[in-house]
This record gives sequence, C-alpha cells and structure tokens, in this order.
Amino acid sequence: MSEQATNRQYGISNAVSSELADAARQEILNHTPSHRVPKEPWDYYHHTNKTAELTKEFVMNGDKQVLATLAGIAAEKVAGQFHKAFPVVFINATPEISIPGGRTNYIWSFIALGPLTVEMGLPAISSNRIRLALESGQALHVVGWVDMWFTGEGGGTALVVDWRIY
Repeated sequence: MSEQATNRQYGISNAVSSELADAARQEILNHTPSHRVPKEPWDYYHHTNKTAELTKEFVMNGDKQVLATLAGIAAEKVAGQFHKAFPVVFINATPEISIPGGRTNYIWSFIALGPLTVEMGLPAISSNRIRLALESGQALHVVGWVDMWFTGEGGGTALVVDWRIY
C-alpha cells in the first residue's frame, strides 16, 4: 500500500511530512484498540448522519483533514463557518462516554504542524484558562466537547469545553 493510501486509511493529510505521518499512525495505534483502527477516516464521526456526511465531504479534500474532525464535534454549530486550516493534523477521535441529552465526549488527538498556542477553559469560569504552547511534532490529546475557531495565517486558538488533557 502506498504511503498516501496508508495515510488516507488513518485519516492523515498527505500534506504532512512522512515523519509526522509515521508519528500520527503510531499515535493512533497507541490509543486505539487493534480492532478499531479506522478503515476510513470518517469512521469515528457517526454520532449523527449529518455529521457523517459533512465529515466525509471535508475528509475527501485532503488539505482539510482537521476541519473534518471539527465538523464532527458540533456540525450544527460550526459547519460551513471554517475560514483557515488549523495548523495541526488530526490523528484520531475515540468516543469516550455518552452524556444524557445525546452528547458524546471524545478523545481528540492532534499533532502540531508548527508552533501552536491552545487555550483551554470552562466558559462559566472565565478566569479558569490554561494556555499551552506546542512545538512542531508535539501531540495533544483532549477529552471533551469542543468548540473551536481559527485566526491568522498559520495560527489559531482553540477553546476546549469540559476539558481534561488525556
């Protein structure tokens, strides 16, 4: 199987360097039971049919891999509102727990493509914020329900709701 085909199987953008793609595949294997390695990159985004359709549409456009992940977070709120690609490659999304009311928490795993600042906090407690500075190639694993937005060329900020670093 070619590297590009292998990357597609794991939901990794072919725009990512071979070194980062190898690291991303290893992260998936480290955090996913062997019987659940995705056959297609949108396999994990199935909590609504709408989300699955949007995710597949985004994933088929290889330079928007991370946008596919984010569409799967809250498609009703954010689909169609993305402006710039977040400078990370999405590597996995594993359902963690279902919450009454239909919400599911996921473990979201990313690898930074370059220096990146991530802001995490609970919106009800505005002073409770953690800002993380990631270097290129660093992995970030977050559990929770996430709303994100993007700013600037090659940069962005993420607000993670109900966060726990995994």
